[in-house]
Amino acid sequence: MIRPETISVIIPAYNPDPEMLKRTLGSISTQTILPHEVIVVENGKFADGTEDIVEDYFGFTYVSNKKPGANLARNTGAEIATGNILVFTDDDCLFEEDCLEQHLKIHKQHLCLLGGKVSLLFQKQPPIWMCDIFEHMLAKLDLSTSYVDDVIIDITSDQNKYLVSANMSIQKMVFDKIGGFDVTDGYVGKKILAPNDEFELINKCRFNKVKVLFSSRPKLDHIIPEFRLTEEYMLDRFYGQGLADCKTALKRDFSSIYPPVDRNDIETLITNTILKHKMFGGEIQHIYNLNKDKKDKLQIREITRVYTLCLSRYYEAIIDFIEARS
Repeated sequence: MIRPETISVIIPAYNPDPEMLKRTLGSISTQTILPHEVIVVENGKFADGTEDIVEDYFGFTYVSNKKPGANLARNTGAEIATGNILVFTDDDCLFEEDCLEQHLKIHKQHLCLLGGKVSLLFQKQPPIWMCDIFEHMLAKLDLSTSYVDDVIIDITSDQNKYLVSANMSIQKMVFDKIGGFDVTDGYVGKKILAPNDEFELINKCRFNKVKVLFSSRPKLDHIIPEFRLTEEYMLDRFYGQGLADCKTALKRDFSSIYPPVDRNDIETLITNTILKHKMFGGEIQHIYNLNKDKKDKLQIREITRVYTLCLSRYYEAIIDFIEARS
């Protein structure tokens, strides 16, 4: 039987905002089930006072790692963790009061990698063009397809479904066995190696016959600061996603793709797996479907305008990736 005190919460932090970090740690310290430990791994770029903020909380541990990399920081925290359950989050998230309790309940029933619901908490009024497509780029996650706020979905065999590391947990023995996060993915500081932080971890679980589950029960809010609500940020985010998806495509299983893909033919590989199979097919129509009942035509036009610009940046990233590999 897994005891509540064996939960380890691991938080990578790169030049964290002190007030945001305090809010995150405060939300963890008031959980219905308290973790055995919280490990904050500050990496790459450091903010004044981070260690003091962390160590103000009993049982919270500060770790300094000069080498940047969010996934590297997660692995560092996991190595020293003593809990049976590892819960990963970020330094700009607010836990609902029973988030850890809900993670624990599911791990008592399943050997699994578990992702929870992530909602967005905007620090200022979002722009008129903000909609689901852009919110997903800000790590919003809710795989529920109904209004029932209590679902568990098995996505083990569905490679089109994903989880986000802002609200994710796994048994430590499983994490150690499969080798943790891929340090060639994820973020290094503010530079994107590939924003698909969790891709390899999810695939390792699938390969090792470990269930990959989403549950709407463990919930938290991802705080979105003002700078992430600009067109400039979103354009960069789409460009980074394009590079990440190209990189991810090289790791995919191509057995179901027709015509067959030659793994040595980079251009064919990328176009087949992304432009035809993984690209945002039909998203412009999706935008209109989402907003067709709204009377504000300006909003529809703005969503379409910004999305079209972002889509161009996404394609630009694909072209740059192909040319760099040629």
